[in-house]
Amino acid sequence: MRYQDLVKIALKDLSQRRLRTGLTILSVAIGVASIIALVAQTMGIQQSVIDTLYKLGPSTIVITPRGSTLTQVDVIRISELQNVERVIPIIQTPATIYRSGQQVQVTLVGIRSSDLEALLGDVKIVDGSIYPDAPVPVALVGYTIAFPPDQGGSQSIYVGQPLTIEIGFGRFTQRIQLQVVGIMAQYGSTVFVSPDSSLFLPLDQLMKILNRRSYNMLIVKAVSVDAVNDLSSNLNTIYGNNVQILTVQQLSQTVSTIIGQFGLLLASIAGISLSVAGLGTMNIMMITVLERTREIGVMKAVGFRNRDVLILYLLEASLIGIIGGIIGIAAGAMGAQILPQILSSFLRPPQPRGPGGPGFQQQGQQFSLSYSPVIPIDITLAAFALAVAVSIAAGLYPAWRASRMEPVRALRYE
Repeated sequence: MRYQDLVKIALKDLSQRRLRTGLTILSVAIGVASIIALVAQTMGIQQSVIDTLYKLGPSTIVITPRGSTLTQVDVIRISELQNVERVIPIIQTPATIYRSGQQVQVTLVGIRSSDLEALLGDVKIVDGSIYPDAPVPVALVGYTIAFPPDQGGSQSIYVGQPLTIEIGFGRFTQRIQLQVVGIMAQYGSTVFVSPDSSLFLPLDQLMKILNRRSYNMLIVKAVSVDAVNDLSSNLNTIYGNNVQILTVQQLSQTVSTIIGQFGLLLASIAGISLSVAGLGTMNIMMITVLERTREIGVMKAVGFRNRDVLILYLLEASLIGIIGGIIGIAAGAMGAQILPQILSSFLRPPQPRGPGGPGFQQQGQQFSLSYSPVIPIDITLAAFALAVAVSIAAGLYPAWRASRMEPVRALRYE
């Protein structure tokens, strides 16, 4: 029997049992779609986090205090080390501003204006200018503070406008006024600073407001990527456990490992659903063999060999896998694009409401999930191949059983 004839017979047999075949194909498609959609999310999140990390630059080292404080003495000390290009001291503190009659939680970031580009790269200004390096009560406003998304993106803060800011809690709250000197263009986020929801102030001014002499963190720029490891080791030798020292490379490797393991877990769960689909395929194939026992006897009586019957049923199983795999790839690609929107809506914190309507907004500390799913070709092909392999494996025993039937006994089967 020619293979093309067997393919035609297999297609005809599947089309005669449309509902049963359709449900079996659907189960395979769901397994494939789950693998592709879930892996695309983890790959997309991983790429987004790594891109965010590398906005700091691959030659960046972040130092945060652990058992001691970081002061100007440390800035000078680190600046004098070999392979250090620049040291950027930063202060961060939560604060509340009043915008359009609402309280909005933001982050105040104290940083020298000359260090802004070293930290964020190309700083684009929508309106106004960057503040001077002087202890004056001015602020550079992040994009989403000036153009809040919950108000349709319309501008609510303008250059020259005074801003009333509250820092601290309860009886320790202090109220200050800052003048807006500039509004930043939309930036996105970095690991340690979220520019869009922050107010940037002159470093000396924020230290004066907070009455502080220490910094939250030091961003150290090495002269090159190759010098990062040596400089990191040198800093560890100097400070020991008094500070935490992290390089962008270490952070990206850690993130890649964690997200990769999580992605493997999700893919394994999706793979289980594909295995269940394989069991369903095997069950359907067994029922089909029993229902077609007399037909198998007739085929053997007219000249079908055991091998022909075996190939026929394996073809049916493989066609289920192929069709289910193709549908699953298409569904997985569509699902991969839809899932980020669903996840973002679920992970967006609800806005509290008071008696008069919307109340306190946690904009400065709001968690936002923004990424583009990445669908790897190799994972897609592997999911398709797995679907076909599972279907063929599920059809092996029913096909073997059908091929071993004796024609006389098969024809007598009721």
